Parts: sequence; C-alpha cells; structure tokens
Amino acid sequence: MKKFSFIIGFVFFLGIIFLPACTGFKNIEIEEVEAIRFDHLSKGKLGLEVDLSIKNPNRIDIFLVKSDLQVLLNDMPMGTLSNFNKIKIPGGSQNTVTFPVDVKMDGVLKNVLAFVSIASGKDVRLKLTGNLKVRYLLVTRTIPVAIETVLKIH
Repeated sequence: MKKFSFIIGFVFFLGIIFLPACTGFKNIEIEEVEAIRFDHLSKGKLGLEVDLSIKNPNRIDIFLVKSDLQVLLNDMPMGTLSNFNKIKIPGGSQNTVTFPVDVKMDGVLKNVLAFVSIASGKDVRLKLTGNLKVRYLLVTRTIPVAIETVLKIH
C-alpha cells in the first residue's frame, strides 16, 4: 500500500509540473525569409539554402523536429525544404535557421525562366507552403506554414 501511494503521489507531482507547460505552449512563428543562396551543383541536383527567421514566443525551449515545405520561385515549384534534424529554438528568442533545398535537374530545366530572372537581378517572389512539426517534452504539434515574400537580388 505504501508503494502504491508513493506512485500516485509521484504521478500527481509530475502532472503538476508538466501540465502548465503543456497548456501554455504557443506555436513558433516564421517571421521572414532572410536569404536564399545557391549552394552546390552535383549529381543531377541543384542545392539551395534558405534562411528563415523563426521566433519562439514561449519561455521554454521548443524543438523543430521536422519540416516539409514546398518552395516556389515566381510561382514555379523548385523543390522541397526538408529537415529531419532536431533544431533547438531557445525560449523567447528569434533565430535564423538555414534549410537545404535540393532541386532535381529536370525541375531546373522546366523552370529555366525562374533562374534567368534570378540571374538577371530581378526581384524574386518566394512562396513556402507546408508544415513544421515542433515538440516540447511529450507534446508535438504540426504548424501549417504559408508565407510569401519578395526577395531583392543583388
């Protein structure tokens, strides 16, 4: 009986500690697309890097555990921005996170106009749509993302 009451007390204690953190968990926010860069060209793929400014309005650290965002340049699909590494976003902070994007060469050939407009220095309309999966302790949330911005090419 002593063991049972200890287990009940311990579970109650954990509930008191973790319940307020779970209920106060706010979604992270993508503030802006800071930059897009060409990274590499290899084995039939063109590598891009996209820098996103991500804000964590919580006082607790949140982990970005998965991202799956479609990248469109001037309304032309360029690839998928995917990340399967756990990224820590400290509480109350705004960080820049760099995501790699691999574009298949057949996609590049279909979308030559997008690359010509980038190379010519014209402004580029970048759209990101999809989902981010974030986690705090045992709570996981999927956050829908739909962001559109105009990038100045220098």
